[in-house]
Amino acid sequence: MKFRRRLNFAVVAVCAAFATAAHAGLTIDQSQTRLDPSGRDHAIGGDVEQKLAQTFKVGTGGPLAAIAVPVSCRSGDLIVEIARQDSGGPGGAILQRTVKPASDFSPTPAGFVTIALDTPVAVAAGDRLALVLRNVTGECALQRAPAGNTYPDGHGWFESAPEFAGWATTDAKGRLPGEPGDLPFQTFIDVPTMSDGGCFVPGFGPVPADPYSGACRCFQDPGGRETRCGGLHPDFLIERTIPFPLTPGKVFREVWRITPLTDLDGPVRMTLEGAGLAKPVYREFGEGGEPGVAETFTVKRLAPGYADDVEGLATFEYEMLDPADESFTFFGFDTSITKSDFEQ
Repeated sequence: MKFRRRLNFAVVAVCAAFATAAHAGLTIDQSQTRLDPSGRDHAIGGDVEQKLAQTFKVGTGGPLAAIAVPVSCRSGDLIVEIARQDSGGPGGAILQRTVKPASDFSPTPAGFVTIALDTPVAVAAGDRLALVLRNVTGECALQRAPAGNTYPDGHGWFESAPEFAGWATTDAKGRLPGEPGDLPFQTFIDVPTMSDGGCFVPGFGPVPADPYSGACRCFQDPGGRETRCGGLHPDFLIERTIPFPLTPGKVFREVWRITPLTDLDGPVRMTLEGAGLAKPVYREFGEGGEPGVAETFTVKRLAPGYADDVEGLATFEYEMLDPADESFTFFGFDTSITKSDFEQ
């Protein structure tokens, strides 16, 4: 018997909040943790306002969220910058600046300290960047690495006036022998993982685990600069892809893809509302489609002019023959835009 009764509520797949995807936490990307056994250090700031930098090559795309360095501070503020490389050195455009007071650090060497960046930097594998350390009002110190090339994908640099007014490598010619070629440092990427998914009925709480709950998942792929969500129906697979991060006030393309897993009982009717759409958008999928052959649909949405939450919903209607549950015939995705979906 064909099941035709339309439900008076939508079962919403909690896939949105690309921002609500679960996180595995900070993952070390680049690292050089060897320290000079003599305990010597490099000054940061002081009378000559010495700057230090370490160039590096990104290995894993995603939000560069933190760094770690064996730093101590006695006065002023430690300024941490992430910059583009310029001709192999640290003189490129500054992508992010974080300022920490000296009171946040031990006044004497105490090993590596993890410093969260005020705003994570979106990076891709292969990007060549520089970690720059400065103090313009006081003095900090960084423990040295041993002599030699301890980090092959970059180099340590320094700048101090008046003797070295421009960036020079830490083992620059003319300095004492046995100088380190690199600085001790670590970079951390915040690598999101697949969410737990799950479904709920607005106003009624979670639906039973069987059959549909937990069949939807989201995955943020910072390296690919996109976020993907998917919902598994017994007869078809639904996928949604948007770019990540979003830019406030800019139009972005959202791609929907439906892949039949069997001969469909009829078309899958989709309605998109809110979240940057001036009016609802309607679309039908799957009429006469072949199992395993995907059908795609692209819609343009407008991100708000500033990072803010904007509610949105995609609902699906499918007149399935003999459904095991009513939620197989009328359900939806939460397509809301959230603050953390935006470029920082």
